[in-house]
Amino acid sequence: MDRLYVLCFIALTFLSTSLTFAQATLEAKIVFNKGDNYKFNAAGLKIKLQKGAAIEKGDQLVIVEDGLAVIKIVGHSVLKLEGGTKLNFDQLPEVVGKGKNQEVSSPAELTNKIGSILIKMLKESSSESLVVRSKDATLGVRGTKFLVSTDEDVVVAVNEGTVELESNGNTDFLTKSESMVVENGKNFTARQKLDVFKNMNWDVESEKTSKWKNIRKNFRQAYLKKREKWKANKPRVQTFKKRWQERTQRSRDKIQKLMKSPSVQKEIKEKGKKRKDFNSKTRRGTPTERQIDNAKKRFRDRKRNKDMRDKVRDRVRHDEPKPPVEQ
Repeated sequence: MDRLYVLCFIALTFLSTSLTFAQATLEAKIVFNKGDNYKFNAAGLKIKLQKGAAIEKGDQLVIVEDGLAVIKIVGHSVLKLEGGTKLNFDQLPEVVGKGKNQEVSSPAELTNKIGSILIKMLKESSSESLVVRSKDATLGVRGTKFLVSTDEDVVVAVNEGTVELESNGNTDFLTKSESMVVENGKNFTARQKLDVFKNMNWDVESEKTSKWKNIRKNFRQAYLKKREKWKANKPRVQTFKKRWQERTQRSRDKIQKLMKSPSVQKEIKEKGKKRKDFNSKTRRGTPTERQIDNAKKRFRDRKRNKDMRDKVRDRVRHDEPKPPVEQ
């Protein structure tokens, strides 16, 4: 029995390692920027946003009140960040395969601290391709166009597709033209269909705002007028979950099939060889290019510091009073 456990562990480890080598992280970049927007990278460094600049894991984007930014995750999604928004890129999506055979193996993960984001998925995926967190609410997305607004409450409005919403142990699904307010980011209210969202600009890739700020007051009035307490509908939720589980299983089967394809196997071997060569060089003590660059930088810094000390010493010596000449 112990031998069986060991064999299972080895097989799972091998599969996990192979998947890691086969995965590719999708690129994210700024395609439009208006205003003095900026970001803090993973190291806490403040950097001004510019069109064409890359967005990396760990970045927090800050959009000024009169600003606007459009972010594109290549082959995955487009995000429009309205003024006053703070958004964290906790994880960029990872995929297996290429082109039509591409499948999301690890979703993009975002945290909407405050403000509003309009999101459009470029490709419908069988697996969960995007996770958005806002206060205590979590949204699971596969292929859709929707709005997330975070203030005292969290507002979610779906223009196309389906969004799974979880908060405080409750789960519900929003479909086309439905919206929900999660009060204090924790408590669900009943789903609604409001005409106010027809006045929104749902064109995520345009360089104009979504008009959400303009219609928010009217939305609040319409929402309070129709507000009802949320009631769990287990049969409805189970129907959606079953459908999503079936799609998730199809995605897993597709990934396993892709893993066996010659092109992916070749990629796994190439990445494994590079990793092996890197580890081999490190063990033998052969310096890598980065180590050489760091050593050169340290040498230049020491030389510059030495030159500065010598200049200071010469200046001090020059300014010292000369001893009086004996007569």
